[in-house]
Amino acid sequence: MKKVFLSVFVVGTLLTAAHAQTRNCGTMEYNELRKQQDPSLEKRMDDDEKLIQKWIKENPAKEVTAKATLPAVPGFIATGNEELDKFNYAKAKAKYHAQHGTTNGNAIQAETSIDKILREKKRKENTFITIN
Repeated sequence: MKKVFLSVFVVGTLLTAAHAQTRNCGTMEYNELRKQQDPSLEKRMDDDEKLIQKWIKENPAKEVTAKATLPAVPGFIATGNEELDKFNYAKAKAKYHAQHGTTNGNAIQAETSIDKILREKKRKENTFITIN
């Protein structure tokens, strides 16, 4: 059975290779046709390429100054709201450490961070402003 399968596979591979594409890419063929129809096309394309290369030399790539901050904890997605992000980050961190355990006490620290953020949020919500 193995010999039959192997024979069929080898014959199929050889037939596929025998019928492989022998012509050029269609884009290249079309490009050659356009050049035959318009003899000035090649010169214009060369002039455009020279302009592009000149522009690249005159305008070197600038150093990227923006930095991407990727979440360090699975389950945390930044929203742009700093207060909410701090809360969600601490919550995701605590959940991660609770699920995966920890050897250096980070779970306790994450729990403390959540408690601190919750206390601060509660304090802000309970602050009343009196106007005389």
